[in-house]
Amino acid sequence: MEKEIFSNDILKALFYKSLYDKAKEEKMLIIIIIGKSGVGKSYFMYKLVKELSLYASLFDGNKYDFNLDKSFIFTPLEYPKKIENFIEDKSLFAIGIDEMRFLVSGKSWQTFLNRAIADANATYRQIKKDNCGFGGAVIFNTQYPTDVDRDVRRTIDLLIEIKKTKTSREARAYYYEYNVHFEKFFKKRYTIEIDDTEIDVNPMIIGKAGYVEELKQFDKKMVDAKVKIMKRKMEAIMQEIKREFGEASFEEVLKVDETFEMIKNLASFSEGKGVYFTKEKKEIIKRLFNLTEEEFRNKFIPAFENEVKRRGLI
Repeated sequence: MEKEIFSNDILKALFYKSLYDKAKEEKMLIIIIIGKSGVGKSYFMYKLVKELSLYASLFDGNKYDFNLDKSFIFTPLEYPKKIENFIEDKSLFAIGIDEMRFLVSGKSWQTFLNRAIADANATYRQIKKDNCGFGGAVIFNTQYPTDVDRDVRRTIDLLIEIKKTKTSREARAYYYEYNVHFEKFFKKRYTIEIDDTEIDVNPMIIGKAGYVEELKQFDKKMVDAKVKIMKRKMEAIMQEIKREFGEASFEEVLKVDETFEMIKNLASFSEGKGVYFTKEKKEIIKRLFNLTEEEFRNKFIPAFENEVKRRGLI
């Protein structure tokens, strides 16, 4: 069993206290979690939203709410209603916005992400402050730091980078500092100041202690929301294919650019494993095409690998 995020409970409390102070007194706290597909970004986002809400309740005595329906946004369709609820609801201290790259094009996701961060800084923080008396925290999850534009990057309060090691998954916290001389941003280690001494909180080890059953519910909610959107897109594609060709095989379906891009954004690639899908992404594909485990493994995977090779991607 991997260790909890912090082996030192005091350091963990101080870390959350530093985030709480910014979200409570200054403005809406903007946190970005980055890392490769399957490294644990969504899981870390879950823990961060929940634990920040719990610690905020301890710090100021108010009971902040945490539930899967209000505290997370999984699709673009959910965003307007849930973000509006967040900025008006005093019981919500933090909200997580999961990556939507495989629901929309990479370019559209980047546009959405930058617009959402800009709106949080320019508009939502003041509304939340006026309605609730605090700014709260918005936590985004994406693969690459370059998904955030340079001008928007300076407004990020905390960047958390997640990587796999041989023995665990580690999260390291940074902030961006703009260097006038070089005219560019540099990543700096996020530290906590105690008695005029800066304490480094890194690395944070990611473990599942105490959260296994909750994460099953979180995974189900996330998969349900994303499959619903993808099914709509897939049904429209399949109807068009059937009109032209009748019933189509996986090979024919994957030759359609829109279908292939949708699946490619779910896939992971490595020299050792080749093409593979994380447990969550595999579940999405199985439900999207109504596949059994055997059909996924023996029919879908070979068809997708062949299409990847045909397009010269591996």
